[in-house]
Amino acid sequence: MRGYRASPLAVPAISLRNGIVSAAGSHIDPPNAPQGAATGMLRGGLAALACTTLINVSDLKVVDLGAFWAANPLIRIRCEQPAIWTVPLVIGLMIVISKATSADVPSDIRMKMLVLHAPEKLGLKQECIQEHQAGAGH
Repeated sequence: MRGYRASPLAVPAISLRNGIVSAAGSHIDPPNAPQGAATGMLRGGLAALACTTLINVSDLKVVDLGAFWAANPLIRIRCEQPAIWTVPLVIGLMIVISKATSADVPSDIRMKMLVLHAPEKLGLKQECIQEHQAGAGH
């Protein structure tokens, strides 16, 4: 980490272990597969969008759901605050899909995650590009 100085107030300790930079020496595993993250974000976003659309359509009286909301106040609360149930759903979905597609994970995922999250001043991006070109025969 030549030429890079971290503020002692911002990051108490930086550790490079198994290709992952972590604060205070803790180890952070990268996600298993991008399909899990993409699926979770898409499903959670669509569920939240459906909930807010339903609430707005009801509030604008496009569809009269007053009697339904009166009979089912818990459903209305869940639709008004979709994060209450979509966040746990998304996290669970991400884990399940990531575990199911873990065979698709590239062998150099740790280096890619490091390059993605490390400060530019470290120059890791350029090193990764050079290694990739050397490995591909360019």
